Amino acid sequence: LRGCSVSYGYAAAKNFLEENDLLCIIRAHAVQEGGYFRHFEDSLLECQKSIDDGTINDFDPSLYIPRKLPAVITVFSAPNYCGRYGNRGAVLTLEWDELEPKVL
Repeated sequence: LRGCSVSYGYAAAKNFLEENDLLCIIRAHAVQEGGYFRHFEDSLLECQKSIDDGTINDFDPSLYIPRKLPAVITVFSAPNYCGRYGNRGAVLTLEWDELEPKVL
């Protein structure tokens, strides 16, 4: 971190979405190797598995909400940023009837 950033976890993102009646936080200006990143999905899949097999560990099951969109998506549209990162660029489109991101 460069001293000008804020980090947050899934619980904070989920609470922000609920309190503001939003579906997803879409953010940019952070290099992503694949051009985009769907945040917190690994934790949610882990939680769902724990719920399914009855072995809930440290994850609070009340935080789990099945969703089509992840709580946070980062999109970075500049491929090979500054000629040195070798990252892909991405564009995000949302089709309202599906609510599924399509990366082009």
